[in-house]
Amino acid sequence: MLTPLHFRPLVPLAALLLLGCSSDGAPPPAEDVPIGDHAIHADVQLVPDEDGETLTFLTPALSTFSMPASKVAGRPYLVALFTGGFDQGVDLDLHHEWGIVPDDLRISYTSPRKFFNGPYDVSVIVYTETEITDEIRADFYGVVPRSGELSAFTLSQDRVKPGDPKFSNGVIRVNVEDADGECRLENRHDPADVGASLTDTVLTVP
Repeated sequence: MLTPLHFRPLVPLAALLLLGCSSDGAPPPAEDVPIGDHAIHADVQLVPDEDGETLTFLTPALSTFSMPASKVAGRPYLVALFTGGFDQGVDLDLHHEWGIVPDDLRISYTSPRKFFNGPYDVSVIVYTETEITDEIRADFYGVVPRSGELSAFTLSQDRVKPGDPKFSNGVIRVNVEDADGECRLENRHDPADVGASLTDTVLTVP
C-alpha cells in the first residue's frame, strides 16, 4: 500500500529557491566560492501525450493533470543547486540558472565545473503562471511557485549513501563520485506504476 505523499508545498521552495543576498554588506552568494573540479548536469525532458499537444503530470494527490504544451514552452524555469541535505530557508544555493523552456520541451543545465565529491540537491521549477521579471532574475530572493506550476520530484531515497543526509521533497539528489554528477527527469504519470511515476519526475505544485 502506497504511503500518502506528503509534498511539503514548496514553501520551503520559496526559501530553498534562494533567500539571496542584498547589496548592503551581506555575505557574497555561495556560488562565488569554487569548491572542486566536477560539474553537475540536469536533463529534464517533458514528453507530450500521444496527441502531441498536451502534457500530463502526476499531482501530489496521485491524480493526473494535463495542460497544453504551448502553456509550458516559452515559460521561465529555474534550476538551483544546493549542498546535499541543505537547510531549507537558511542555506544559500551553490549555483542557479534561469532559462526559458524551449519548443522541444527539454531543459538542460550544466553547473560550473567546481564541485568536489559528495551529495548535492537539485531543484527545478517551471513557472507556467508567475511572471518572472528582469528584476527578479537579477535580484533573486525566491519566488513561491503557484498551484499548478511544475517542480522536480522524487520519492525515492535510494541515492542517499550511508552517512549522507536525506533530502527534502521538491529536490533531486545527485552524487558526485570522481566524475560529473547527473540527473535525468521526465514527466512520469503512469497510474499503474505509481512508485516509478514518483521517481525522477516532474509534478504539479499543490
